[in-house]
Amino acid sequence: MAEPDNIRFTGIGTFAPMTLVLVLRSPAPDLWDLLSCVEQQRMWPAELLIVDRGCSAVTVAGLHRWVPPPGVTVKVVDAPGVSIAHARNLAVESAHYDHIAVADLGVHLHRDWLAEVWRRLGAGADAVTGLIEPVGRTLLQRAIGVVRTPSPGEIDLRTFLPQGGPVAFSKTVWDGVAGYPEWLESGHDHVFALTLRQSGAVIALIPETIGSARSPETLPRYLTDCWHTGNAAGRAGVTTRPGITAAVLAGCTIIAALKCQRSTGLFILAGLSAHLRVFLKRVWLTRKDNNDGKDPFVARLTTVAGVVLIGDTTRIAGYLAGLTAAARTHGEDTVRSSGRRRPADQDEWAPSTGNRDAQPAAPATGTGDPRSGSSHVGGAPSDDRR
Repeated sequence: MAEPDNIRFTGIGTFAPMTLVLVLRSPAPDLWDLLSCVEQQRMWPAELLIVDRGCSAVTVAGLHRWVPPPGVTVKVVDAPGVSIAHARNLAVESAHYDHIAVADLGVHLHRDWLAEVWRRLGAGADAVTGLIEPVGRTLLQRAIGVVRTPSPGEIDLRTFLPQGGPVAFSKTVWDGVAGYPEWLESGHDHVFALTLRQSGAVIALIPETIGSARSPETLPRYLTDCWHTGNAAGRAGVTTRPGITAAVLAGCTIIAALKCQRSTGLFILAGLSAHLRVFLKRVWLTRKDNNDGKDPFVARLTTVAGVVLIGDTTRIAGYLAGLTAAARTHGEDTVRSSGRRRPADQDEWAPSTGNRDAQPAAPATGTGDPRSGSSHVGGAPSDDRR
């Protein structure tokens, strides 16, 4: 979506006493789509906090021209060069409200998302997540979407983990797991979700899809994601049930192959069938969704199976590499499983202009009209956009 000259909001919405966090990178072509989704929300966030990791001058100028929904406070934190996990921690610490929602660029949010999030947080949930509907232009993209997205019948609320995408939580549980793991360059979403679950946090799931996003367009990009996810889990020393299953299957397959017995082929086939069962079931349940005949059932079946096997193999390799790296750096001052690795000098990781001591405005209450106007926190000049 092209950058508009001036984005204006015309809707009238109620407000959730929450801070919505967006982390920008350069380039940020999906920013204006995401801001448009914020406009269309049935309930607006009382505060919008944007962390600029080094956007282009054009994007920054566009943000200055942007007019937020009436009554929504906007803050921009300048933090050039920091990681995404680092940027999110800075945002949470700078947020005025105790409840935080995090959204990613590239996700098209449904208009009821924030209202549903706030309803569950208000009911006592520590964190709230939901499912992202995958969209894709190619057979491979759609197959990756099938692999990544569980069907509602597969979800166990006691063990379900948000796999990236929009998530909301309270500052209390964020602080309880020491925030996003800044010592991970990637895979921080996965590790943060695992530590939330391990901490005993109550994670509520919105049963309806909360948005849509495109799956990786190429197999190398998907495998890169798999590697980073596995590597992050290995570095953090955490495991997942699917990861254990895949590792056990890989080990048994290697042992059976080395023995070279007649039953080796049957053993491998049985193991692969057991591992692929849930994914092949998804293909079967969505067999009518064949993209107007462009995705024949057999083609979808084989593509999904290939994506699962290659992806899991890459994820296991990344996990082992992560364990090795963790063993080498075991003596470093790093909080395992999650948490930040703070440099000795606090100023090295603070925002470039130091906004920690800024006093927040008076809080908003209920669903009325909260603080109006906006402020720019960071290096750029303030911009009153009432």
